Amino acid sequence: MKVKFNEIGRSMVEMLGVLAVTGVLSVGGIMGYRFAMDKYRANETLNELQIRVADLSRQMLNGIIELSVDEMGDHTRMGYPIRARISPQYADYFEVFLDEVPSGVCRQLLKSQWTIPYSIFVGTTEYEIDASICNEAETVTLAYEFKDDLTEKKYIEEEERHETWRCYRDNDCKCATCEQGLCKTMCPENSGCAKSYDNPNSWMCCLKESIVSGLCCTHVGENGECCDSNNKCCPADKPLRDKDGNCYACDDETQVNVEGMVENCAVCSNRLVSGSKKYCVLKCGLKGTSNENKPLMDTNGKCYTCDTATGVNVKGVENSAEKACPKRYIVGTWGGSSWSALCGVAGTTVADKPLARYDGQCYACNYSGQVYQEAIYSQYKCLSVCKNERSCGSVNHCYLKCPKLEAEEPKPIIDANGTCHDCYYNQAVSPDAINGECSTVCPNRKMENGYCVLKDCPTGKPLKDKDGKCYSCEEEAGVNVKGVEEEAQKACPKRYIVGTWGNSSWSALCGVAGTTVADKPLARYDGQCYACNYNDGVYQEAIYSQYKCLSVCKNERSNGSVNHCYPKCPKLEGEEPKPIIDANGTCHDCYYNQAVSPDAINGECSTVCPNRKMENGYCVLKDCPTGKPLKDKDGKCYSCEEEAGVNVKGVEEEAQKACPKRYIVGTWGNSSWSALCGVTGTTVADKPLARYDGQCYACNYNESVYQEAIYSTYRCSNICGNRSLNVNSCIRDYCSEIAPLEDKNGICHPCNEPLPIDVGGDETKCSCINRTLDGQYCVLNGSSI
Repeated sequence: MKVKFNEIGRSMVEMLGVLAVTGVLSVGGIMGYRFAMDKYRANETLNELQIRVADLSRQMLNGIIELSVDEMGDHTRMGYPIRARISPQYADYFEVFLDEVPSGVCRQLLKSQWTIPYSIFVGTTEYEIDASICNEAETVTLAYEFKDDLTEKKYIEEEERHETWRCYRDNDCKCATCEQGLCKTMCPENSGCAKSYDNPNSWMCCLKESIVSGLCCTHVGENGECCDSNNKCCPADKPLRDKDGNCYACDDETQVNVEGMVENCAVCSNRLVSGSKKYCVLKCGLKGTSNENKPLMDTNGKCYTCDTATGVNVKGVENSAEKACPKRYIVGTWGGSSWSALCGVAGTTVADKPLARYDGQCYACNYSGQVYQEAIYSQYKCLSVCKNERSCGSVNHCYLKCPKLEAEEPKPIIDANGTCHDCYYNQAVSPDAINGECSTVCPNRKMENGYCVLKDCPTGKPLKDKDGKCYSCEEEAGVNVKGVEEEAQKACPKRYIVGTWGNSSWSALCGVAGTTVADKPLARYDGQCYACNYNDGVYQEAIYSQYKCLSVCKNERSNGSVNHCYPKCPKLEGEEPKPIIDANGTCHDCYYNQAVSPDAINGECSTVCPNRKMENGYCVLKDCPTGKPLKDKDGKCYSCEEEAGVNVKGVEEEAQKACPKRYIVGTWGNSSWSALCGVTGTTVADKPLARYDGQCYACNYNESVYQEAIYSTYRCSNICGNRSLNVNSCIRDYCSEIAPLEDKNGICHPCNEPLPIDVGGDETKCSCINRTLDGQYCVLNGSSI
């Protein structure tokens, strides 16, 4: 039987309707997804921008003149190219550019209401309230402008920002004065405020055509380069200047010394400053250079491969080193070193050498010598990497372990140098050098005075010192027997104790008949022996009186100052012209131009030299020689033109009579300094500022000058108008933006002062835009002397 089915389907109209609804929903979904993604990308970009802008602000405040985004990369996490520069119009503003930003992301960024930027541009159009300016192209460039310190807007919206900053005092302004709460510029119409090219930390009025990248150039070179006050200009292909003004190309592989002016390095985006802050170097690992396969930089900017077997000093660039070579590790860091090591890392040439020396040099655990490990981190220390094979000796030494006392292993004890010895080793050993063991490894030894020593000294070496070391009774050198003096005397009756003090008591043999030092009766403080005719001084602190200088060497020697025993100086006779000895044991004639301590000449003075006398406890010349009439407190004679201060305590009146041009700076304690600072016709005529000890300085000396107890007449600002007193330090007051013109005496003047300013012919001091140099003077333009 045939069955017939009737099926009724959808009409074409219905199907088209369904498709239309689906299409609308799909388009809506896609648009919603795109909106969500644009907002996500905008939020991520904004978060990243805030971090980057904070870093750029830090660069600005540190005086860097070529901003760099290299630390976080030249693309954002969302893939947009990013760059930065100092504003070409305003040296205290900087700009950040985001390129290839989709218009949807652009709109979301503008709508974020980010208040820190001073202005935002899309292309050449400034954003105010209309985010539709992002629709001009599929991708756009956004430009953000920021104040260097990211502060809130302190200015009123007027044409010249530096003229309209709100202020409380003149120091709040740059190239301007503070008047009624607003900074009023001092710069003429055709000039702006910029950082000095020679000193980026100072600001000055500068002709606008002389401003390059926010710096005021002395002049601009033919290729638009900035030139300094010494007319040193770097050509466009060699923009990098070293500390001496020499120019280099950015891709030059030379390490460029920029010590003291590291901001110069920022002109080259492919270079950076070394960790030592001394060199501007090519970035390590940079493609297309000889450093391409050397990503690891040391503290001086030298590049290495990651598999360099030796240690690399990465002090100051540790983080960069860790990122560049993750397999390497820092052994330890101290002083001027922080060593990156590879010891024991699998797959390297030093995989079988896990033991790191302090400088990252690698050793195998069975290395027979010692390995010095000062300041090594604990996880890389001796026993941490070489368990059961080595032991830690004294003072950070890592040694190979010594075997225990067995028939075939006769050297179980290790000394402080890492050498193994048998139990009869004739030295005291520090307990940390033997891992705390003593009688356990050597039954014939014991702990004494903190050392592992032999219980009994061997035959032939019965003399034991304070640390347990054994000596022969004929030992020529002195032996320190502090604490065991009686035992030492019993063991070696011929020997004697020279003297005892502190942690020393020396057993000596000097002058004992039948010994190798029988002809050397003179004992030094440590028992070392000398002949009486020994031609130098012998130090005898705390020597017992029966062994002292004159007691053992009568008529041949004399006692010098501070326990020195010297050869005697001859009396003043025809062929013996040097009867006086100084504190160093040197003989001089009677006209020796120094005061001499009486104990250095055995208490004699006028007896050996009739032209000398005792004064203030010293043997001095009765009269100073012609040409050196100035006598100090100890009797030493000087010329009246002596540049350094002379201490004339107690003889001030005689000093003034001898040298009327000199003056007393001040007097206190055991000092009263005679100075010559600023006196006309002398070598220090141009140095009127006296230090507490009469040392002379110019008013424009950059450092502080200490002036304790200086008489008010010669104090700080009384002598130098450009300095002020801070406690007892006379410090230099640098000229401000209000009065930037410094004369030859260090006094500051405003640029609009009508009178000529004597700058000593120094063109660099005549820096005001409205003045020119005329001979010695800096004068207003159009004026003359």
